[in-house]
Amino acid sequence: MGKLKTYQSKQNNKKNDMGLFSSKCDNCGSTEHSTSDCPHGIFSSKCANCGSIDHATSDCPHGIFSSKCSNCGSTEHSTSDCPHGIFSSKCANCGSTEHSTSDCPHGIFSSKCANCGSKNHSTADCPQGMFAKRNPPPRQETSTSSSSSDESGCATMIAWLVGIGIVVFVVVWLAVNVVLPVALLNSALALTVLAFIFKKYKTLFAFLALIGGGYMLLDITNGWLSVNFVEKVVKNPDWISAFVYINAAALGLCAWLLIQPIWLKTEQMEPTEKRKSLLLKVALILLVAIATAVAPVIYHSVRNPFIQKSQNYIIGDEIEGDTDAPVNILPNSTDSPSPNSNIPGMFPQASMRLLTSSDLNEMSKQDLKIMRNEIFARHGYIFKTSDMKSYFATQSWYQGQYDNVNSLLSNIEQQNIALIKRYE
Repeated sequence: MGKLKTYQSKQNNKKNDMGLFSSKCDNCGSTEHSTSDCPHGIFSSKCANCGSIDHATSDCPHGIFSSKCSNCGSTEHSTSDCPHGIFSSKCANCGSTEHSTSDCPHGIFSSKCANCGSKNHSTADCPQGMFAKRNPPPRQETSTSSSSSDESGCATMIAWLVGIGIVVFVVVWLAVNVVLPVALLNSALALTVLAFIFKKYKTLFAFLALIGGGYMLLDITNGWLSVNFVEKVVKNPDWISAFVYINAAALGLCAWLLIQPIWLKTEQMEPTEKRKSLLLKVALILLVAIATAVAPVIYHSVRNPFIQKSQNYIIGDEIEGDTDAPVNILPNSTDSPSPNSNIPGMFPQASMRLLTSSDLNEMSKQDLKIMRNEIFARHGYIFKTSDMKSYFATQSWYQGQYDNVNSLLSNIEQQNIALIKRYE
């Protein structure tokens, strides 16, 4: 920075007239100084470091490993002293790299010196010719302008980094929570489509589709990406059911592609082997049927395995924000109370019978929340959040005794909790 100021000071104090017929330095060819003020010696006409003709080697603003500004390419200042910001590398008015647009010495109708053609000074400040100004006062605002430019560049850099960070976060979130789950859970469907498009590799794609279908079932039954997709994106487990059935149809088609060569061979069997041909065809049809049905059967075999593995979303916690008491459907839970039992609360039917959609359609979210939490309150659950704690404290029948009441819930109550949570 010191060298640049020294150089600028010299230039401001050395703009002397060279006569009528000169528009550049006779020594180095620069338009920024006269021959008498040339910073080079007898044996030199440019800076040995960066090649500039406007300063001597001793005044070069660059270090050992640099010969120009990495922002705009100028040899007259270092990168740290560059007057341009991130989005600019030259003056928008005249194209000079030595000053910013706001510091341009030219007016509206000019973009260079009319005398010597330089972009770095106006015609009135030209050191050449008979009308040149003698020793123009140095610009006092240079340091301030440079400081303001640095601050503006720093603010812009921070804004860019924040923007890039947000974009990266959104892209990663979408990739992990949307693109990856959808791609893997529907890989059987995608590979089946490829098998029909690229018939030359249909056997390979069909085999990979069967593997993709196997992964889909493992993911759903173990609650991997499928649960993440439902909890954070669609908020509806019915999407998983749709994935299962669509990919089940794709698996059936893949099974047919794999057995098709065997089917064609049965068509070519001798009439004497008609019985054998029929048995083979029946076996092949059964294989296709099994491949089609296996995914839905496994999906629904144990009270819908996806729901079992994603209780924290579908059934939810007893209260909002409580993650210490997840609800699981327990095969040995107590039976539901009889309809004649004296069941307290505003919504006793939630513990008496299975609820239906018609029971919940017209209810507000607040009533649904109370109905769901009443089930836990009847078993003495100790609530954690202030709203439910305050509400049930006003209920004369409520007595909080347990931090976890999962084992006390009946099958009817567990299923009703799941249904209510979905309507909430």
